[in-house]
Amino acid sequence: MKTMRKKIGALMVGLSIILVGIGYAAKTMGYEFDLSSLFFDGWWTVFIIIPGVLMLFEKDSNKVFAVVLIAVGAALLLSQFIHLNIWTWIAPVAIIAVGVSIAVGAFKDKDDDKDEKAEQKEDKK
Repeated sequence: MKTMRKKIGALMVGLSIILVGIGYAAKTMGYEFDLSSLFFDGWWTVFIIIPGVLMLFEKDSNKVFAVVLIAVGAALLLSQFIHLNIWTWIAPVAIIAVGVSIAVGAFKDKDDDKDEKAEQKEDKK
């Protein structure tokens, strides 16, 4: 079974090839268009946001890291439109993300300890 990331990746490659084919067909029919109109300010942030979104749907991925990727990508994209210097916010956000990750990890470890204790009780019976 393909993972969600592979399915989305294959979909993106397929759609990209379709768009290239449509553009080539349009050019052979005499239509001219400027490819730069397909791009917008901050278009490159999509390469940060999409992996974060894909990580949210994967079973064994780090959800905190996925949210951080999405937040950083969205902030960088937003900074293109409202002229905010996002680079001054990177360090504080990274520190907060590390703290959240540690805090979430603390709860995860407790659940694992409970599972181990339950297994030990079952083994004694």
